[in-house]
Amino acid sequence: MSLRPIAVHDQDEFLERVRDSVDLHHPWMSLPATPQEFKAYLERFDDPRSSEGLLVCVRETGAIAGMVNINSIIRGRLQGASLGYAAFAPPPARGT
Repeated sequence: MSLRPIAVHDQDEFLERVRDSVDLHHPWMSLPATPQEFKAYLERFDDPRSSEGLLVCVRETGAIAGMVNINSIIRGRLQGASLGYAAFAPPPARGT
């Protein structure tokens, strides 16, 4: 697995992974499920000094396997942040 910043070009795959994972996350999480929600989600990470959005990807394929949010980042003497994360259900097998 590897981590990389989430980006605009991740929208379609991210939303597909969210759809595939609804049963896994409900009722504990509500992730962006529409292009508009995804855009708003990305805007949360416009200032990397206060929050950062990362994707967990399969190293060999680059496929999205999960996500990590680092929020409420505090710099200075007191270093702190809160962490949110989710794994996605594997995509359904093609052609079955």
